[in-house]
Amino acid sequence: LGFSDAPSNLSQQEVVRKELTIVGSRLNRRLLPRVVEWLADKRLDPQGMITQVFAAADARAAFDLIEKEPERTLKVQLDFS
Repeated sequence: LGFSDAPSNLSQQEVVRKELTIVGSRLNRRLLPRVVEWLADKRLDPQGMITQVFAAADARAAFDLIEKEPERTLKVQLDFS
């Protein structure tokens, strides 16, 4: 996680071809230990955010769903068990 001082190359053709919407967001990793603690203590239930679960072996299908039908997904969980 973090920011780079180096410029990023972005293909305008790819953005147009895929009809992408680009949204910037910022994560704050200093809160991550607290969130992990809340998850471990069951004070935070992520199930309300998870709309689909895929086996890790089916990750490509999960990414396809996110890309092709974003209105059907909020968070997709990959199961590695």
